[in-house]
Amino acid sequence: MRSPAGIITHMLHTHRSVRRHPSRPEAALIDRLAGTVGILVPFFTVPQIIDIWKGQSAEGVSLWSWVGFLAFSFFWLAYAVYHRDRPLILLHVLWILLQIPVVVGILLYS
Repeated sequence: MRSPAGIITHMLHTHRSVRRHPSRPEAALIDRLAGTVGILVPFFTVPQIIDIWKGQSAEGVSLWSWVGFLAFSFFWLAYAVYHRDRPLILLHVLWILLQIPVVVGILLYS
């Protein structure tokens, strides 16, 4: 069984955009870098989750903003599934999994 890092690496290496530019080797590097950054960025939500849940306060956190982020993540997930874009699917599943605790925390602690 592959590790999560191995699965992500495999997904990034087999993603069709990496194969789209065979005459431009830097394009494959840029695509891999973008995929890696795309996977890491959702984790910047973790401090917000910790602040809300540990402090039991959502003061200054906008429900409308986070509901909007969550709603558009579902749109982008549907787009990624339609296009069978596995890295984009993974990215938006991560976003959704990390945005739900923020929205629930706002609803509970506002």
